[in-house]
Amino acid sequence: MRQRRAIYVCSPCRGDVEINLRFARAVAAHIARHGDTSVGSHLILAGPLDDEVPSDRSCGLDAGLHLVSLCDLLYAFVEAGSEPSQGVGLESAEAVRLGIPVHWFTFTLEGGKAVIIPLGWSTPWAVLEVAA
Repeated sequence: MRQRRAIYVCSPCRGDVEINLRFARAVAAHIARHGDTSVGSHLILAGPLDDEVPSDRSCGLDAGLHLVSLCDLLYAFVEAGSEPSQGVGLESAEAVRLGIPVHWFTFTLEGGKAVIIPLGWSTPWAVLEVAA
């Protein structure tokens, strides 16, 4: 059996926070079901910290950068047709700076499901339930 990897889930939090957290949780569960461990600051801190409060946002971003340093890989998710969020940009840049491999994915939300496609692929990596 291969060793579990710690994979940082780097995905948007701002905007529709509820759906973005459901997306991050679905990705985290998918990673766990495939034998790895998921890590992500908004998976841990979205309840205790308020992303709309500047000091809380700064604290969360700092925590995210620290958590990235503890991981083996970073999976960066960007909604199709969008630019990476501020957090995704900062966290993925930190992974690159530390020599941690970054895997980029685009996603669309369709009918309560997230269709996730790795950058450069034409077929989905996963289709995950994100409806409430």
